[in-house]
This record gives sequence, structure tokens and C-alpha cells, in this order.
Amino acid sequence: VFAMEAMWTRFLPAAQALKDELAAGRVGEVRLVTGSFGTAKVPDPADGSFDPALDGGAIAQLGVYPLSLAQWLLGTPTLTQATGTVGATGVEEDAAFQLRYPGGAIGAFFASIRAWGPNDFAVLGTHGTIGFRGPIVRPYGLLVSRQAPLRRAPPSLGWRTRLREHGLTHLVAQLTGLSSRSPAKRLGYRYAGNGYHYEADEVRACVQRGARESSVMPLDDSIAVATTADAIRAAILASPTRRADPA
Repeated sequence: VFAMEAMWTRFLPAAQALKDELAAGRVGEVRLVTGSFGTAKVPDPADGSFDPALDGGAIAQLGVYPLSLAQWLLGTPTLTQATGTVGATGVEEDAAFQLRYPGGAIGAFFASIRAWGPNDFAVLGTHGTIGFRGPIVRPYGLLVSRQAPLRRAPPSLGWRTRLREHGLTHLVAQLTGLSSRSPAKRLGYRYAGNGYHYEADEVRACVQRGARESSVMPLDDSIAVATTADAIRAAILASPTRRADPA
């Protein structure tokens, strides 16, 4: 018997490149990971996204994407905190959740089936950041920014300090979009077709070599993500201010 959850994002070239960049220490020590997935829908009990019997709600429908990616990169969370809004049909329509991972990194995510989101994913480290180009479900590249951590500088009122704080300097920065931060490199990792076949190729390769699961999407990861999702949902339902106004 072969088992694999149908979560294809991990198998896309951009996601694989992100994992490789982190393994190479490109952004130093990972301190934070953040992501969002929000799609505004009109509440409708006939829509599966709003039906608790069909596993509706922001977490199961959308929040599982940043959860699964972070699980793949950082492991199973050791701490879960969440808040959200439960709609008239009884599912969580908005969710904000914070997780702590075994290495000490913190995850901060939000998902919504009532609000549009940036639908992004990024990893923040001591020496830079790496984020997806494109939506969280189908990234087609990376934005990589590298910068060494700042050291304490002695107090100074010299000309460089005065120039840096001069109004004209700030005006130029606003007009040009310049920043004191290192510019991000735009790396392309385009996927072919609609992107689904990368996971199908992995399934075929595993079956051909007699493997019962994939190392990229092992069954333990799927179970851990589902367990985390349940903990987030329970935290939201336990909130005393969970009920939304009927639409």
C-alpha cells in the first residue's frame, strides 16, 4: 500500500530550491517563518468551504498550505496559539496562528475564506530572507535577500549621519524606492503545465522502487499537519469572542 497526501506545492521547483537554499545556510539561522492564504468568498452554506461536515473553514481549506510547508522545513510545532472568527455556519472564517518549532523558530500565519490575502510565504533569518515569487500554492521563483546582522555602532553626529537623516535623502528614497537594505535577487524556478504532475512523478518513482511513502511527503508529516490544524481550530473555538455577525 502506498500513501501520500495530495499536497503538491512541496514538489514544485521553487519549493525545492527554497529548501536547498535553507540547507545551504543562505539566510543564516532561521528565526521566523511567515505565510498567508486568503480568498474572500460570499458565505453560502451550500459551498463546501463553509460546510463543517465537508471539513470547511479557513484552516482546512487554505491554512494547511503554510502549515505543510513550514512542517516540511522546520518539523512538528511544539507550541500552538491561535485566534479567529467563526461564522454563522460554524466554521472558522478567519484565522491567525502562531507556532514554535523544535529549533526555536517562530511561525506566524493567517488564513481566511472571507478576506483577500497576499498569499505569500517567506523564511526570515539572521543573514537575510527567502520568500516565494508567486502565490503560495504555485510559486515560480524566489526572492533572496542577504545581509549580515548589524553590530552596535558608536554614537555619531558626523556628516554621514546628518545626510542619512536629511529630509531630501528621505524624499529621494521614497521617489525611487531605494532602501538601506540589500536588494533582493529574483530567482526564477518556473513550473511546467499546471504544476500538479511533479507530485505524480514522485508517486510513480516511489512505486517503481517499491517505496511505501515519499521522503518529501511522508505520512507522518500529513498526520502532524492535521494534528496541528486540529489544535489551531480548537484554540479558535475556545475563544470567547469567536462568533461572527451573520452575513
